[in-house]
Amino acid sequence: MLWQFNTVSSTWTRIEGTGRMPEELASHSAVQLGPNMLVFGGTAMPFGDSSSDSLYMCHLPTGKWQKVLTYGKKPDPMYGQAVCLSEDKLYVVGGTTGFQYSIDVHCLDLNQRVWEHLSPRVTSPNANPEERYRHEIVEFAGALYVFGGGRSDAACGLTHLPTFLLSERLWVNTQTRPDIHSGTYPQPRRCHVASRINNYVYIHGGYNGVEAFADLWRLNLISFEWQKLPCKSPVPLYFHSAAVTESPVY
Repeated sequence: MLWQFNTVSSTWTRIEGTGRMPEELASHSAVQLGPNMLVFGGTAMPFGDSSSDSLYMCHLPTGKWQKVLTYGKKPDPMYGQAVCLSEDKLYVVGGTTGFQYSIDVHCLDLNQRVWEHLSPRVTSPNANPEERYRHEIVEFAGALYVFGGGRSDAACGLTHLPTFLLSERLWVNTQTRPDIHSGTYPQPRRCHVASRINNYVYIHGGYNGVEAFADLWRLNLISFEWQKLPCKSPVPLYFHSAAVTESPVY
């Protein structure tokens, strides 16, 4: 089921979908590509019994769905992956089967529709970051930055960011700096949202296994300094989604 929200009239409209729609939609990942929405991964109930490794595309103006035929070494069927678009590439990192977790990096060339497993160059036994799900990633200046995530019993911190250098195919850690006024960092969390706007990444909400968050933070991708913004959502939120629009939303 797909709904459209009009930010001018503040009204919802149900879009009657047609075509071949995805079935495993719990903890899927989605991104917008022009007039289309790409949906990857996800699971059905009970979690982990049936997960997806397929890519679907919905033409938003018409609600028409299609399964996208791809080739190459695609990610294993999982849910809770993190995805991002950069030019003509779709990057997928991590996820879980419900029993095992991953930090694998895959790339789909959207022109050729060919997957590639970007196997990292291992420099030491502990070079790769913790495997995780329900994290977020952004691409900036040739690197993928991983924000939070975790497992069913843990949440990953944000004092440093696992960073995958795309050209070198190498994992490194990027140390961040605390908010200059409070001297604090965002608390560890999973199931949050992250949106990049130019040189900034905004993260909101999430859950650490005990507490849900309503806070909003901003990271400068040049200085890697966190800033806690003086606003929060009316209620704590996690397992939610967010997107950036070119028009202001009130």
